[in-house]
This record gives sequence, C-alpha cells and structure tokens, in this order.
Amino acid sequence: MRVPEPAGLRFQPAIDPTVPIATWTVFVSADDALIKTFHNGDPVPPSVEWNISEKMQYIPKGTTQLKAMLAVRDSAGAVIPSETKVINVSEITLSDKARSGGVDKNIDRYSLILFGVDQSDLSKEHQAAIDEIKKRIQSTSQVSVLGYTDRSGADDHNLRLSEQRAKTVAKALGLNESAARGVGERLPLYDNSNPEGRFYSRTVEVLVETPRR
Repeated sequence: MRVPEPAGLRFQPAIDPTVPIATWTVFVSADDALIKTFHNGDPVPPSVEWNISEKMQYIPKGTTQLKAMLAVRDSAGAVIPSETKVINVSEITLSDKARSGGVDKNIDRYSLILFGVDQSDLSKEHQAAIDEIKKRIQSTSQVSVLGYTDRSGADDHNLRLSEQRAKTVAKALGLNESAARGVGERLPLYDNSNPEGRFYSRTVEVLVETPRR
C-alpha cells in the first residue's frame, strides 16, 4: 500500500489579465505523462485542491518529480501558459525504513459511505462497520477520522457538515473529538461531475495505523 504524505496538494494559480479570461486549466504531469487536469471558466480560483491518493497508481515509484503548469485561454482565443513548477517526490520503502531504524505499521482504511444529503446521522450499516473497526484498534493504534461532502451547497456549510460527520463517527468509535476533522469539499474523493461521484463523496474515512512489533 502506498500512502501519500501529505494527503493532498494545493495549487494557487494567479494571473494579471489584460483581457478577459475564457477558460483556465491546471496540468499535472509525472515523468512527462499527464496524470491530472483541473479545468473551468472565468474566474481563475484562488486555490485548487487535489487528493493525491486518487492517482497514486500513476505516480512512478522511487524518487521523481511532479510538474504543474497553468494555462489560460483569453477572450481573443490566445492561450498563455505559465512557467512549470516542480514538486519533488520521494518514496520511502520498507527497506528504507529498516535501514534507518524506522518502525513499519499496519494501515487499515475504512470508508463509511451512504450518508444522506445534508445528514450526519449513523445508519445500521454504519454501526455494523464501526463495530468491525473497533476490533482493529489496539492500544498502540493512531486513529484519524476525516469527514467529506460533495460539492453541492456553500463551502462553509459543507465544512461544518463534514466536521459533524467525522465527530459523529469518532464518538461512536469511543474516540476523542480531536481525532476527527472535516475537510468538506476541498479534497473530493470522487469526481463530482456525476451523481455517483457526489453520492460516494458523502462519506467519512477512518484510518487506523498500528505499529508492527
């Protein structure tokens, strides 16, 4: 299992247009292969969030570089690219950990889907999953609970809703609220351009990390 740290990247595109902008696109590539794009019309947003785990299979193993570039098309049809920004990526393997004296760990990741629209209540199916998660939590485990929403509704409301979902799950697991955090719609787990993606984005992820003896 390959786990990205940090879990996400934030791109902050900025332009000073002399004519109106029609569209903008952020391109992300690895080893000259395009792995992610963000595209929309005017205006250019102050930030673009990316959950890296959704594309881990396309990120080469070992030490590599991610490259990001912004391109805008103005109202006259001209395309203006930015300079390329480089993000260095290093992969730490089990062998690396053994040589450095690091401790390996078991990672269990759970996703509690099927939250209703604008709801944070637990269903019977959620409770069954929570009972199974409890069996995996040991005294040495570090548990984090992340709440998500789809992109419907206002950003601030979605953030509060995701926090409430995370806190509800943390309480059911017998955890302190400090283990729960809401990220709202900022790092969507699925493509929100279709109903299925929005449905699966109404979720809470539980990550259980337990050091291996």
